[in-house]
Amino acid sequence: RHKPLSNEKIMGGIPDAVISQLVSRLMPLSRDRLIGGFPDALDKTPPSDPRLPTWFRGRRIGKRCTWVCASIVGGCILLPYNCLLFTQGYFDTYAFPGLSFPFVSMVCYSTPLLLSNIWLAFFGNKFTIESRMWTSNVGTASTCVAFILCILASWTTSREDVMLPITMLAIAALAICCALMQSAVLGLAGSMGPKVSAAVMFGLGMSGIMAFAMSLFLECISGSGNDSGFSSMFQAASLFLFSVVYTIASTWVYHCCFSCRIQEVVEVLAALEEERASPLLARARSLGWTTETLRADDLLQIQHISQCSVLCAAMQQMWVQAFNIWLNFTVTMAIFPGVMHAWAPPRALFLQLLTGCLQVFDVC
Repeated sequence: RHKPLSNEKIMGGIPDAVISQLVSRLMPLSRDRLIGGFPDALDKTPPSDPRLPTWFRGRRIGKRCTWVCASIVGGCILLPYNCLLFTQGYFDTYAFPGLSFPFVSMVCYSTPLLLSNIWLAFFGNKFTIESRMWTSNVGTASTCVAFILCILASWTTSREDVMLPITMLAIAALAICCALMQSAVLGLAGSMGPKVSAAVMFGLGMSGIMAFAMSLFLECISGSGNDSGFSSMFQAASLFLFSVVYTIASTWVYHCCFSCRIQEVVEVLAALEEERASPLLARARSLGWTTETLRADDLLQIQHISQCSVLCAAMQQMWVQAFNIWLNFTVTMAIFPGVMHAWAPPRALFLQLLTGCLQVFDVC
């Protein structure tokens, strides 16, 4: 019966503008995009982007092209790592013999990867997906070029005390770039639905098969059964050169096609950027609150919820699957490729076949 109080007074000091902005923005993505995977919106052509070539503007991107683009972008995440696996024979036999390169290289890769992912879990929202993708793309290509230089330098010189630390620094840099790309691509795919996520995961698996096929092709070129040092050096350098070319192609696909030509991706990127700019909005969406379920007490609670609490709440819901993934990677990296190298006969071809078996059956 009296004049109602303003929202600012009801909400305990939260300004009316903040409340109205939060409620207006707290609109969940449509169920078609979250569950259906590929809605009709994917067939809509977004406004022409000035970054695109003239001949490419105005062309429609369909559902099949969306799946292919997501697979190509996903393949760039692990392709350099898979190339590193297939070059273990050269580094361990010719470049750094007797220095346990398979074991040391995996330690130098796994440790920065783990620390980078932990850091990104807490502070990743300080950076846009666009900046993370550009940094990881340029960093990955530069790291592959550094690997090529290390391979050539280790072949022409015998300074193992100098080349081994430089190679390990390149491996650590590759791990950091991989973590950046994983957080950006997998986060974006997870926001777009299961079909896009499946396309990215398919690209991850196909990167190993591509590296395996490329290694067999180079083995045929250099001569089957030829285990000379020059042949191994040529194969290792060619694999990382292929990784550089693929990374450049994937960078073009993402920045000139995937992120600006597909309507759903444009909308999801805009929503994620809103969450990054507004921590209050991000916490509300992460807790599953929508405009239909949002209450006055919820707005007061959001302000007191820390990022650590949000992560803990998410882990409580998915800890079974998280443990499954952790156990899978722990067992894999515990015996591969360090222990597996002790099983392989002296010929390099058998080592490639053992590595290829993991890549092929991993996708299957």
